[in-house]
Amino acid sequence: MTFEDFEKKEAWLNRAFELRKERPSLDAEWRELQRLRDACTDTSVKIGGTKVGSGNSTENKYIRYAAASDDDFKQLSADRNRYYQIRAEIKAAISALPNGAERAVLYARFIRFKKLSEIAKMTHYSISHVKRLKQRGIAHICIKDDT
Repeated sequence: MTFEDFEKKEAWLNRAFELRKERPSLDAEWRELQRLRDACTDTSVKIGGTKVGSGNSTENKYIRYAAASDDDFKQLSADRNRYYQIRAEIKAAISALPNGAERAVLYARFIRFKKLSEIAKMTHYSISHVKRLKQRGIAHICIKDDT
């Protein structure tokens, strides 16, 4: 099914922005958890209830933190993957537009999350022209609903 409704198209394009608002530090959280998980060595783990390893208390704290945050890490990874998948879908839809100015405005707005005033300054267009390009780009965009 192809969306014909302008508001639905704009909402579809705004999905990555909405996810970013929910979790603004998604990448930073993921990197920090990954760093802590990587800091844990395989030699300082509990095997069958018996602690094996160096006895380094900092390392053991990392291990406990990593074990406790494993569910958080899995959820964070899923959220991060979903975010990047949505961005890829949006980029593909924008890339299919024939008009380069419309593509540039939609990319800046829906991928880089720039305000219209920032886009106007970057492109040296008036804000009203940027608004028109955005509206035309959204009207021309072809979005497939896979559901």
